[in-house]
Amino acid sequence: MVAPSAYVAPAWTQGDPQLGFASYLYDAGEFFRAVGEFERWRFMRPQDVREPRVRLQLGRCYLQGKRYEQALTYFALPYPSAELEAIARYEQGRALLGLGRFEEAEAAIRPLEHSASLASPARVQLGLAAAKQGAWQQAGDYFERAGASDATAIARNIQVRHTPSPWVAGGLSTLLPGAGQLYLGRQSDGFGSMLLTAALVGASYYYAQRDQAPISYATGILGAGFWGASVYGAIGGARHETRLADAQAIRTIEAAIAPLTRPDLQ
Repeated sequence: MVAPSAYVAPAWTQGDPQLGFASYLYDAGEFFRAVGEFERWRFMRPQDVREPRVRLQLGRCYLQGKRYEQALTYFALPYPSAELEAIARYEQGRALLGLGRFEEAEAAIRPLEHSASLASPARVQLGLAAAKQGAWQQAGDYFERAGASDATAIARNIQVRHTPSPWVAGGLSTLLPGAGQLYLGRQSDGFGSMLLTAALVGASYYYAQRDQAPISYATGILGAGFWGASVYGAIGGARHETRLADAQAIRTIEAAIAPLTRPDLQ
């Protein structure tokens, strides 16, 4: 099969219809179909001078398909030129970042920060690693040095945003069950917790006044349990909202930096 005539294949694939078709599949997002085409090409031409580039592109197929461990096996192989070695190191860092191995990703990418061709992509990835660890000041600095203005603005805004405080939410629910949920804007949960805890504590007092100790103890323990659950839920809810806001910010950043993250393979 061949790529559509309108498709402009990378320069290093030109003159080889199979490589052109594999590159077309990759650019079309058909990463695992591209793997098949690239592997078939490697099997037929193991000594071809372009084999290292194909090997690198195979790693990228797995990287884009989020099969990070398989991608790493390709990026860890030796490459014949300093240029390809540097690109493989950069892509290795991206795969490690996808696995959440942030320190290893930073160690792989940081030497490329002053590379002539990879400085900007490397700084973008270092910024993304910092953002995923909650180091928004550092992330903004990296994005700014990479010239990623949209990502820089997002990282700077994150530092001054208002997010619910777990301490405030927990403290309010400690004073009054359900108050922390109201602080988070969860009215139904807040009023429900408030009324249920009040009913149980009131019942415990009521039965204690009538010398019905077993029922008083039972309702009191239940009331204390719901009170504690209100505190725990308020703290967890505040942290959850912060995590959601961070995740949304990171998704927006990833979309903004996408054009800067894949160095051309010429």
